[in-house]
Amino acid sequence: MIVALHRAARAELDGSGNVVDSPFRFATTRGRNLMDVLSIGTALAAFKTAVDLARTAVEVRDEKKLALALQEIQDKLLSVTIAATDVAEKNAALVQELATTRQEKLELHERLTKLERRQSEEAEYELTELAPGHWVYVHAPSVKEGKRPHYLCSTCFKQGKQAILKEQARFGVVELGCPLCKNEYDTGRRVPFGM
Repeated sequence: MIVALHRAARAELDGSGNVVDSPFRFATTRGRNLMDVLSIGTALAAFKTAVDLARTAVEVRDEKKLALALQEIQDKLLSVTIAATDVAEKNAALVQELATTRQEKLELHERLTKLERRQSEEAEYELTELAPGHWVYVHAPSVKEGKRPHYLCSTCFKQGKQAILKEQARFGVVELGCPLCKNEYDTGRRVPFGM
């Protein structure tokens, strides 16, 4: 039967190879037209799907780009925040160091003032020997003015203390006693014993 159809299809061709009208040709052309319409519809659906997929891919790509850009911004923001925190910590340390330095400067200034005052006060005293081996500091301006001077304990004076010696007489010996360290200095003067 296939051979017969094949022969009929050949018979339908004229000498120049053109097909003449036949029921076979109509069915083939009609099927081809139907097939072409279905193919176009399928192709259009496939194209629409491809466009949708491309659009989705672009959206996904754009979302990924957006997500990457947001991540990069967040990373940079975190870096800036960390740097700002470091700067703030260093600034706080510098402020603390400055406060400490100011406090040390104030303390050094106070010490210097005390040392200058002490040096000035010490300049008013001269080391003098009251009796052999008994050295004390005497207030020089009082001696120069002819006033009765006061004496300072040499041991306490070397320690930066001004202890005015008190006169006392024991067993006829006049001594100067220190109220702080309890040292006693012989003045070389004597008073009658028992009086």
